[in-house]
Amino acid sequence: MKIQLIDPPCDWVGINWGCLTPSISLLSIMTYIRQKDPSVQVSMLDGGILAEEKIKAAIEEDADIYGLRVNAYNYESSIRLTDFIKSINPKAKVVFGGQHATALPNLILKNRPNVDAVIKFDGERAIYQLSQGYNMDRVNNLVYRKNGSVTANRIVYEDMNEIPYPDHSLIDLSPYFENSRKLGKERRGLISSHKGCLWREKKGGCLFCAQPDMGLRVRRADIVWEEIDKLHDFGVEYIYHGVDSTLDDWKWFEEFHALRRDYNIKFDGYAEAFQINPKSVKMLKELNFQAIFMGIESNDAEMLKSINKASKPFQNEQAVRLLRENGIMPRVGLVLGLPGETEESLQKTLDFSRKHLEGTQITCSILNPLPPSPAYYHLLSIPEMHEKYGKWDYLKDNGQIIRDWVKNFCKVDYERIMEVRNEILSLAQGTRSFFGPEMMD
Repeated sequence: MKIQLIDPPCDWVGINWGCLTPSISLLSIMTYIRQKDPSVQVSMLDGGILAEEKIKAAIEEDADIYGLRVNAYNYESSIRLTDFIKSINPKAKVVFGGQHATALPNLILKNRPNVDAVIKFDGERAIYQLSQGYNMDRVNNLVYRKNGSVTANRIVYEDMNEIPYPDHSLIDLSPYFENSRKLGKERRGLISSHKGCLWREKKGGCLFCAQPDMGLRVRRADIVWEEIDKLHDFGVEYIYHGVDSTLDDWKWFEEFHALRRDYNIKFDGYAEAFQINPKSVKMLKELNFQAIFMGIESNDAEMLKSINKASKPFQNEQAVRLLRENGIMPRVGLVLGLPGETEESLQKTLDFSRKHLEGTQITCSILNPLPPSPAYYHLLSIPEMHEKYGKWDYLKDNGQIIRDWVKNFCKVDYERIMEVRNEILSLAQGTRSFFGPEMMD
């Protein structure tokens, strides 16, 4: 049995999140299979460091299963690679997984005949079961075609303490470290100790959130530190804590803080503004967090309410101040074009940015209603928009759906929102880095 796991490169020019760290979603699957059945040959092709043509050249014609991790940003390359695979190995199974696949499995299987199945949510056990020859109707989390229609199996959410953390010894880390060197950065590592979001579990989450996981699952803090220890042994100097919020589970965070190591590795993570207070900032500082990304989105109370955001304007201001006072860089995410956005609400966010964000790191975008976010379904509730977008597994002209969102839900036009966005970004020390093709082989 031979499996190739592929994280296709992003289609959008200049976007390459994975050039500094490997795809830990695929590495987790690879680790799980290697531990369960070492006889299975499993390898990974990472579009974070490999261009599409390099991936095609590395695809093995005799593999039995090809698993592709797809999202809204790499979907076109995913389809091109799928068609290429089927042209050289038509009998193999091509399986999609990841956020976009979880959101739209039925449409993918309807529109893409070369995709044999879709895995929703966790993929470790499902890929392993396929490698062991299970019939499709016995594979957890699988969506597939049967007798001319689409069939979905039962969903199983894995206990994160039962799934092994990604084993970085299975891959060559030198290309990622070389990219860090080119950019003048420390050697990076990525960990994911949580799945899901506490706010989404309790209150339904934010309007534009396209993360499919419901509930909150966490890996024990001692196991997470074992993973960090191994990354440190590999030479990693800086850890991205890639979860919705480092502070979502306070008991977990206290345990993680209590187990901190004296080698003092650097961290970078996420939090909600309402979670930032003197106590949490002190603990983040003691853990050597260099930066915290917060999705502040807007500084207008009505706009925050319209997207079901947990934080309030005064908490946004307090969080930025506390982080700066304690030497932790605030990385602030703003989203314009929220439902009911007006000139007044835009001005409040602009005033907040001028007063509090100059010299920080800022991302600022217009709301993009990606599936399966509530915003996506709000837009599709309009018959004209459902006709335009509701039948497709991929929104090729992503700019147009954003314009349609603004036209239908905002009280200011797209051009004005772009003006405010550009002014906000001019205040920043730097915007979020999207590394381009020079970081790829």
